[in-house]
Amino acid sequence: MEALMRLQGKLALVTGGSDGIGLAIGEALLREGAELCIVGQNPDKLARVRDHLGTDVKLAVRANLATVEGIEEVVQKISGTGKSIDVLINNAAVADVVPFDSVTREQYDYALSLNLAAPFFLTQRLLPHLAKPGASIINISSYFAHKMILGRTMSLLSHEGRFEFLDQGACVRTGAPWHPGKRDCPRKRRYSNAPQVDRGDDR
Repeated sequence: MEALMRLQGKLALVTGGSDGIGLAIGEALLREGAELCIVGQNPDKLARVRDHLGTDVKLAVRANLATVEGIEEVVQKISGTGKSIDVLINNAAVADVVPFDSVTREQYDYALSLNLAAPFFLTQRLLPHLAKPGASIINISSYFAHKMILGRTMSLLSHEGRFEFLDQGACVRTGAPWHPGKRDCPRKRRYSNAPQVDRGDDR
């Protein structure tokens, strides 16, 4: 199917964009005409993505978003483009398969730093660089945030962080790829019966 080029001239940033879901998201954004910036930690993967996508990649930033220094590296690179971000996709994450009784403090701290703190503080630092109004912030969550599976404690701890910036004119969404059973569950029914709050255009 022919792309509609709905993002022609728009700048999109995808963290964890050097493979997997992040790479697929990047490819979809390019098909819609976006200028793509990707962030990853592995230099070999970043190089392969540049070979794969060619000059369509505006920036490929090597940064560890679990650190303050990594977040600042991304902010500086974006600032250097001279453009505002129209689409920010917080996708970078770690999902170690570790039984609860074997999780180390190092694994715990790293998972929370990358999966929860990184999207929060990266978005915070990028606020001055978001297109106003109309920027979209998409936080990629996980199927494991909604279904308990042995060995996935680390994912459950860190994938449900959500935040909103309605006064910034940004639309914020959280999506969980491949999410069977989402249409009906006790939690959904509980919130469906809760009083509704007017959220303006953020629907």
